[in-house]
Order: sequence, then C-alpha cells, then structure tokens
Amino acid sequence: MFRGIYSSLALGICVVSASSGLAQQSDSLAAEAAVPKNRIIKNVAVQVPNEIVVSPDSSTVYTVSIYPGTLSVIDAKNNYAVKATTPVAGFPLWLAISPDGKTLYVTNNEVRGLVSVIDTTQATYPVTATIEVGLDPQGVAVSPDGKEVYVANFGDYGSPTQGTISVLNTATNQVTTTINCDGNPYQVLFTKNGRQADVLNEAATCSVQLINTISQMVTTPVAGVGAFDFGYGMTIDRTGSTLYLVSEYNYVAVVRASDGVVTKEMTVASNPFSMVSLLQPAITPSGKYLYVPYDSPDIAMIDVGNGQIVGPLIHLPQPASWTQTSPDGKTLYVSSRYGVTVIDITP
Repeated sequence: MFRGIYSSLALGICVVSASSGLAQQSDSLAAEAAVPKNRIIKNVAVQVPNEIVVSPDSSTVYTVSIYPGTLSVIDAKNNYAVKATTPVAGFPLWLAISPDGKTLYVTNNEVRGLVSVIDTTQATYPVTATIEVGLDPQGVAVSPDGKEVYVANFGDYGSPTQGTISVLNTATNQVTTTINCDGNPYQVLFTKNGRQADVLNEAATCSVQLINTISQMVTTPVAGVGAFDFGYGMTIDRTGSTLYLVSEYNYVAVVRASDGVVTKEMTVASNPFSMVSLLQPAITPSGKYLYVPYDSPDIAMIDVGNGQIVGPLIHLPQPASWTQTSPDGKTLYVSSRYGVTVIDITP
C-alpha cells in the first residue's frame, strides 16, 4: 500500500497522509473480515431443480429439472422471474455455460447419453443440437477458450462398462475423442487455463484423476485413494488453483488442482462424530468462504482459511441439493425439491 510519506514533505502533510493510509488499510481489513449476510430473499418456484449455473454477467440463472425434463431461465434483474422454460432431452442432470455466456450444454441420461446444446441469445432458448455421448453422462465443463466441452460419462457402476470422458468440439458439435478413465467419472473441471482437466472418479472409494487436455493422457488416481469416502461433488476457486471435494460424510478435502495433492481436510459437521451427508458445494469469488449443503434443510458456511464453520447454519424450508454463487459474489442460489432459493451473501 502507498502511504504517501516522503522525507521531503512537511511534517503536517506527512501526518495527514499516514492517517489516510491507515484509514484505507483499516477499511480494507474490515472489508476482508466482513461476513456475508446469508439472508434468504426469495424462493423461485421451479419443479425439482438440479444443477444451477449463472451467466458470466450474473444477470441470468439457469437450472434443469429432472422431471419434466426442462431448462428454466431465471431473470436475476427482474425479481427472479422465470422468463423461459425449454424442453430438453430426458432426465437432464448437469449443465455448463460457455465463457461468453451464449451457449449452454446440458447432460441428459434417459435411454442413452445425450448433450443438449442451447442458444441463450434467443428469447426462446432453443435447443440447436443434440449430441450422443457415453453411458450415463453427469458432469460437464466448457474449456476456458470455449472450444471444447468435456462430459463425464459415469458408465455402469460395478460392471465391465467403464466410464469415459467425451470431448466435444463446440464449432461442429461433434465428439472428437473418447478418453477412458478406468472407473466412473462423475464430475470434471478445467484447470491450468484449460491445459488440464481434473476428474472426480467415483470408482472404489473415490479419487481425482488429471487429464492433459493437449495430449489427452489421463493419470492414475492422484488424490483421496483409500481415504476419501465417495465424493458427492466438487468446486474450484476462481484462480483455478484449489479444488474443494465434499465427502459422503462430514468433511471437505482441499486439493491442489495442479497435481491432486490433498492439502487440508475440513470438518463440516458441527459434531465430528456425526454422520452428515454433504452435497455440491460453492465457493465465493473471493475464495474466502465455502458453502456446503447438508443432506437436510441446512447449509454451512466455512471459512476456508481456518476450516471453521462461520455463524449459524442457513436453514431452508426444504433439503438442499446444489449450491452456486453468482460471479459478482452477491448471491447464493440453492436448489431444493420445490424450487431455487435466492440468498443475499453481500457483506
């Protein structure tokens, strides 16, 4: 921080500048210490929503409903009104948005694995293409340059039909490569500015694998082998350096995204001897707080610096299943059985 104190200046000016600098420092520290309000402001009626994504400009919220198989579009600038509903292929589960916000990709796994491609620039949000991928597609991610989409095909758990990663070319909407992961890939996220994809694989007790997106070579499991119990979701911070993986029970593993090393474990249950199932987490854009929904109506907010729960649990009318923060850091969106809950997380 520039304090504005120079030996050639008069003493009076020095004192004023120093006070100003200290005041700025105090304001900065206060801002860093400020805790989000975590105030529920609305519940948006959406039938059985699952994953949620938010447009890059935070103006639009998208969620898919397993039944009746639709995409709902929520206008965050107009009192969170549902402004469109688009039918997609059967049993939609996950979705991802392109970096420019113009295209959505939705995985569907009814009958056979499909990805629906949706044009978000049109008022009706039409499906412009349907791409056949592998068996039981789950997580989906768009590369930072918007040129490729990785789809985690879970496969048939416990059978010889192993899961794969389908690589899609966004210009042609074609599968260009299928990568064998020797297990059951569940979720995928890009790291290293798109040069690597980190995969949550639920084979055995769950692990993380790393894919070099240039050579498309996949590593053996590098994190959590034998120690991490059935990961139910993961998220990544804005810098792309840290993964947060929720275990089936009680804790979150903090993983270095570059090489899969587990650097910390955070107990999310208030009682370490309890058996609290954890679901898809969300990290604030600042990287300071992690929201972790229990398999109940409660959500814990964790200070990732010290691994402690901050404040009271956020209590919803219904059990939550998914959390997602807006890119501007002002809002947390939570899906539950009866809709999408909007939570003010400004300081």
